[in-house]
Amino acid sequence: MKITRRTKLLVVALALCFTTMIGSTFAWFTDSVEVNGNNIQAGTLDVTMEYAKGTEDPANANWQDASSGTLFNYKLWEPGYVQVYHVKIANAGTLALKYDLKLVADGTVSKLAEVIDVYYADPAVQANSRALPGLTKISTLQEFIAQNADNATNTASGNLQAGQSHTVTLALKMREEAGNEYQGMAIGSSFNLVLNATQLMSESDSFGNEYDEDAGLPGDPILFRTVPELNEALKKLTSEAVVLRKCTDKTTPIEIPAAYTGTLTLENVTINSIVAEDTANVMIVGDVTVQATSGSAITGMEINLSGSGNLTAIAADENGAFGIGGMNTEKITIKDLTIEEARGGFDGQSGTDKKYYKDAPEGGSAIGSGHNGAVIELDNVRIVKAIGGSKAAGIGARYWTGVTVTINNSTIDYVEGGVTAAGIGGSRVSEGATENGNTINITNSMITAQGGVYAAGIGAGYDTHCQSSQPLCTINIDGSTINAYGGQYAAGVGTGYHNAALAGEIKNSTITAVSGEKIYKDTYTQAQDIGFGVVDPAREGQQTSSKLIYNGTAIEIPAVTQ
Repeated sequence: MKITRRTKLLVVALALCFTTMIGSTFAWFTDSVEVNGNNIQAGTLDVTMEYAKGTEDPANANWQDASSGTLFNYKLWEPGYVQVYHVKIANAGTLALKYDLKLVADGTVSKLAEVIDVYYADPAVQANSRALPGLTKISTLQEFIAQNADNATNTASGNLQAGQSHTVTLALKMREEAGNEYQGMAIGSSFNLVLNATQLMSESDSFGNEYDEDAGLPGDPILFRTVPELNEALKKLTSEAVVLRKCTDKTTPIEIPAAYTGTLTLENVTINSIVAEDTANVMIVGDVTVQATSGSAITGMEINLSGSGNLTAIAADENGAFGIGGMNTEKITIKDLTIEEARGGFDGQSGTDKKYYKDAPEGGSAIGSGHNGAVIELDNVRIVKAIGGSKAAGIGARYWTGVTVTINNSTIDYVEGGVTAAGIGGSRVSEGATENGNTINITNSMITAQGGVYAAGIGAGYDTHCQSSQPLCTINIDGSTINAYGGQYAAGVGTGYHNAALAGEIKNSTITAVSGEKIYKDTYTQAQDIGFGVVDPAREGQQTSSKLIYNGTAIEIPAVTQ
């Protein structure tokens, strides 16, 4: 850069200002700077691929341009035959880049591919025998190509600064035991190595190095930054993966049409809600908050959640509003995810009718459904807090419905049911109750659960019908550590007030269970810590289908309070 400086100074005596300068224009101090030699030039993105024989030392190999050659080109394959090559990927440009090297199949690969094994080493190693020591056998060529539905499987991927390179070794070997039936077969040119590259978030502009963070490789999910743009695209897409990244939109729901069956990834977003006409397949990355201003936070006929991030899902304070779920949700599957908080609609302990809570509003579960017979499955999930809305379980059923909840290999720090609903399990039931049984299966998990008023910590809610035929609550717990606390007149693990239908088995587990207030009046039974809540024997009695086994012993309804 060349800099020149010119300075001009005019000094005028003060006395002259009132004499000779009267009526003329003032001259001010002036200064100027010129900057010459500006150079604005676009960087170059240039990735190259070279290959060499795998029997050579990768550090001193005789490299050839892969774009003008063919690696695996031989017509006399036979059992035991091996071809091995080094592949070097280099950044020959001035911009940092990210790359992936794919093995791509065009059309159907012949039956011969089932006896060709794929070997791989990263970083590259010199092959010194047909046994290929130092290389790892991945699979057959047929299996390797079929791993992805689009027949494009990553062989190598990474980042390269300008001038850097990376080398891997790739080998194909025909199995010695391949029989005569493979003679004369050919794979031909139906599979190829394809190298893709795009710019890496490395260089900085005046505001940082994030201007190109959205640069994607072919096959990467389609990226969106706003909910309206995403919604418009989802109307036209079918199964393509999409990403909503770093978006804050507290007013616009994400709308997933029934025709879209792909996966939506949410990455570090704060949004209003997700409403799926049919299925919602959602991946959570980073910190994701879904706080509805109307209805449920995440809802659909089927909901599949997974990911490495942290999810918060808060329903609006409305009738039938769920944190995760809905009135018509038939199945919820959550895997490998941390849920910081999930909350159903309406304060879980609302209502002023302290005797029966008939006046309490009908909210929704933190995670659950209002659909009778819905299935909820949690696998390798961490839940920090889940609070059910009024008359809705923390995890499970809403008012007058029955669901199946299965929890495996998970940790639930705290889950709480709303009034008349369990922490995990059922809610209030009444007419039609024979259709609304609840099943809770817990394996290899750690859980702390609190039931709402009249409901178990884990198990059934309040049965207002007080009948001789009741919905069955089935509880199976194995290999778990449970802390469960019942609401008033309800068991810690078992049934709620006026519910005498209980079955299942608890084994190989550490259970700390405490009922709520145990005694209602002297003609009723006492609430058990594990077993039954307060029951009126004259009406509910011992249900014929009831049989809960705890550590090998059947639990029965206790005697009437003396």
